[in-house]
Amino acid sequence: MSKAPESTSSTRELTDHEKQLAYAKKHQEKINEYVLHHGLGRIESVQINWEQTKWEPAPFIGPESMILAGTVNGWEDSSWYLSIVIGDDDKPDMKKKTLLSITLGDDVIWDDDWNHHFW
Repeated sequence: MSKAPESTSSTRELTDHEKQLAYAKKHQEKINEYVLHHGLGRIESVQINWEQTKWEPAPFIGPESMILAGTVNGWEDSSWYLSIVIGDDDKPDMKKKTLLSITLGDDVIWDDDWNHHFW
């Protein structure tokens, strides 16, 4: 009687971006609270679209930033964007984050370009 063949598949090591995304997912509640705080009472819930995550160079604050995106209140025509600096340890630095914008339909609630909120 022959043995079943041993598995030859090797475990692939995660890329830096995959590790950073996993780290951010562990801090999802902090991210949600941060976006809610900037919603000025107009946001009841935050949804993160992990598939939209991008990385961009951040030459003045770190090697790069992770840009997260999602919706609020379950509305398809809403959006928010958050930048988190990747630290020297190659992890997202949850203390170095900037909310870039929040919109609900045509209403801009927060836009970092102007560093203030709208009513």
